[in-house]
Amino acid sequence: MFGGLQAIESTRRGSALNPDLAAALLGDTQNASPKKAAGNEWDEEALEEQKAYRPAESANLKPSEELPNRLRRYRKFRINEEKIWGKPLTMLMYILYMFVAVLITAYNVNTDSTKKTKAYAVAALCGYSLWQILCLVNLPCLFWGRRSLFAWGGLIRVMILIMLNLATLLFFLTSFNRFNFGPKHHALLLIFMAATVFFDQQIVEPLFRQKLWYYHGAISSKEFEAGEQVPISGIGTKALKQVATNASKAVGISDEAIESIKQHLDGNNIREGQDEALDDWTLVIYKLGKVVSFVPFCRSKTAITSGQYRNLISQMIIYIRSYMDTGKISEDELAHTRTAPLSFFETFATMFRFSMQVPCAFFLALIPRSFLMINQVSLQAFAVLLFVKGITTLDKSMAFQGLALLIVVFGLNPVLSFLANIVESSYSTKVVDNCRRKMLGSALKGGTEFDEAYPSGKLIDAFSNHLAQLEIYAQYQFITCFSQLVALVSGMITVSQSYPFACILFVSLLPVMLSIDYFTKRASYASNMRAENDGQLMGKLASAVECRKAIRAGNAGSWVREDLQEILLSTKDTHRSSFLKSTLVQNFTELVAAFYIILILLPLGMDVIHHPEQLADFMAVTTALHGLVLPIYMLGLIQNQTSQFSGSVQAAKNLMDSSLDEERHSITEKPKAELKPLVDSIELSGVQVGPSWNRVTFHHINLL
Repeated sequence: MFGGLQAIESTRRGSALNPDLAAALLGDTQNASPKKAAGNEWDEEALEEQKAYRPAESANLKPSEELPNRLRRYRKFRINEEKIWGKPLTMLMYILYMFVAVLITAYNVNTDSTKKTKAYAVAALCGYSLWQILCLVNLPCLFWGRRSLFAWGGLIRVMILIMLNLATLLFFLTSFNRFNFGPKHHALLLIFMAATVFFDQQIVEPLFRQKLWYYHGAISSKEFEAGEQVPISGIGTKALKQVATNASKAVGISDEAIESIKQHLDGNNIREGQDEALDDWTLVIYKLGKVVSFVPFCRSKTAITSGQYRNLISQMIIYIRSYMDTGKISEDELAHTRTAPLSFFETFATMFRFSMQVPCAFFLALIPRSFLMINQVSLQAFAVLLFVKGITTLDKSMAFQGLALLIVVFGLNPVLSFLANIVESSYSTKVVDNCRRKMLGSALKGGTEFDEAYPSGKLIDAFSNHLAQLEIYAQYQFITCFSQLVALVSGMITVSQSYPFACILFVSLLPVMLSIDYFTKRASYASNMRAENDGQLMGKLASAVECRKAIRAGNAGSWVREDLQEILLSTKDTHRSSFLKSTLVQNFTELVAAFYIILILLPLGMDVIHHPEQLADFMAVTTALHGLVLPIYMLGLIQNQTSQFSGSVQAAKNLMDSSLDEERHSITEKPKAELKPLVDSIELSGVQVGPSWNRVTFHHINLL
């Protein structure tokens, strides 16, 4: 194949998640993973071919220590949860929370019917009881996992989750009294239920889902679901210790802790059989958990943290894959570039670090639009409140004040918007210029490894396509996110003045909305695939342009066009998938916003029907809620765009990394050697000048 092989080869070298991509594009069946095309069964002949590369010690491995039955039951439980009942039960938890929120909202509607209020309380009791049962489904894991469960998830995280769950039970018991709700604690019940769901689904559960992937030798959910990983097998004790040592150094574990890790791996190996290998690798993960210390401070040098434990297993899987392919373990495997897609929070945090390189421009860009949001949401609602209350109470002075404030509000909007555009454009220009300069510095300092990781097509794509997308994201999404948060806070303060329960609903619904990451994960992955596909396309196009003369001379234009058809179709599909899945994130946010507004307007509207004198408060809350619709919509759009542009943010971040620099240290840090002036270093004698000064002869040259 023509020069585009360079771009595909760089993708093969850099991709840890899909090593078959380059081999499939090249038609390289020898380097592809030993997996049958029909399903997830592994080609035994290909596995045997891989074993031929390994040392002889892997051929006669003795059985390792027997895996405890409780760990085998724990692993089976987690597999069944992931494949069978996990997602339906999680969705049911969200539905039950919404059910309890609706019932508590209905209970807050002023009504004289005691039977209805008792019915709401009893229904809420049933809904909460079922929700609590679903929360306790994973309780057997606590008995089967024991110390390893706390070592993997972290003692503090697991204990916080347990305490949040107990808090919901406490507030429900104190709220529910004689088939009725108390006056105070039902609001706190909603908040702690939402916090429990968020902490479980966003902080704790992903860690144990990750552990399930690692059990089966996968490092991502896509690999685990598709069965693309090669089973970890045929690893002797010596090789296992060396892999653990290299991985420990890569994740920053101390030398003392490395020695402790080696001691725990004494006598352990991973056999060839599928079931035996799975048990042996599970036992290795379990034994490495014994090195974890739960003490947050004054930790022993021979112990590691839960985070280091998780990173160690992930890095070991990457090194073991290389060992299973080549039979070699390199001593220098410390520099690796991440190829997994960034999550929403990781993308946002990376962009925030970019922004802090130009702090003055960043903080200045936040001011005008924040005041604009306060003006549109809070001041406008307050002006409507004064005007309507003045009209209903026949207070002309109050009505004129409200009208004057409305005029000022609408007059300030274009001025503040103009100022916001000036400072925001200055910010986005500066932050992208700073990234461009750092990327250029890395490109100029990069050595041979940099050239292999970033061929010309990929480098051009990073400087043109990804930087352009990064600038759009900084200008229209990232910097406006903070002003939308200001609008939400100011709007909630305004609404709480007339209807305090609205704040409770918002605080409780926001964690639930953030915990549902089904759409954001898929949007982030689709964006990353689009970025990778664009890099491959640019590499092939750059190679085709460089070879135009040869293509014309060989009349190979039609062949090149046919060769590009697959990557062009892939480009169309990845772009469509990225835009579609990013839009679904926005649609979900709009759905939650509509649900939130309905829960507020329903009880408040019922109050106005029974008490018409509260019309002014209803109008003020309605105006503020309409003002809140735009920030909630914009936050959904920003979440959408963050997922969509995560691939570009990651590309800029990777290229700014200095790990592949050939010039590792500054010139000023190197030892200097001062040379004397040339006239003081050389002595000339016996100088003869020829005719016309065209010949000069030096008979003696002495270096001083």
